[in-house]
Amino acid sequence: MKKTEGLKELLVYARKYKLKIFKKALSFSEERHEGEVRHSGKSYFSHIIDVCFILICFRIRSENMLSAAALHDVVENRKATLQEIEKIFGWKIAELVNVVSKIGGITDGHYFWRISLLLEATVIKVADRLSNMSDMIEVYSLKRLGAYVEETEFFVLPLIEKAISKQDSYRFPLMVFLRIIEKSIATHKKFLEVAKKLKEVMRENRKLKERIRELEER
Repeated sequence: MKKTEGLKELLVYARKYKLKIFKKALSFSEERHEGEVRHSGKSYFSHIIDVCFILICFRIRSENMLSAAALHDVVENRKATLQEIEKIFGWKIAELVNVVSKIGGITDGHYFWRISLLLEATVIKVADRLSNMSDMIEVYSLKRLGAYVEETEFFVLPLIEKAISKQDSYRFPLMVFLRIIEKSIATHKKFLEVAKKLKEVMRENRKLKERIRELEER
């Protein structure tokens, strides 16, 4: 099986800092996400790698956090159970995976409130959101893009602000994440506004063409 781009570097990092559980979590995640594809056409595991890289770039070396980041979608995507995660990786990592997994018909409000109670889960979720927002324009429908931007503005920004106001740990990466996401929201809103106007112009053009055709057929 061909190694996903970036995996080799993460495995080298795991060996360098003796993060055996993180290395194991990467291998487990790669195996469980095998064959799964994102809307962009890329392998799903490439998203997992992105999230891990985001955390590492901000010098987050907590093995529990990195391992949970590697595993953060295996339960939500029905590739593993929480019982498996706890048995293989321990209850602390399983708890983080559980908190960031949106399962069981949980509402958005309860989901993000639950995440807000655990700082490590907040950081993982924000890194996940940064990765997801990086290619939304290319792969999401306008309706889904608008809903995702709205959710990010309504739930994710307050989540980050709350964590910054109450915690000294991870304050710097969270402040950077906040600025990046704020700019991303602004960019996507402008895109949606332009797309809306373009659709209106196209609709008017169709009406004009139909009117011209009617006149020509008289």
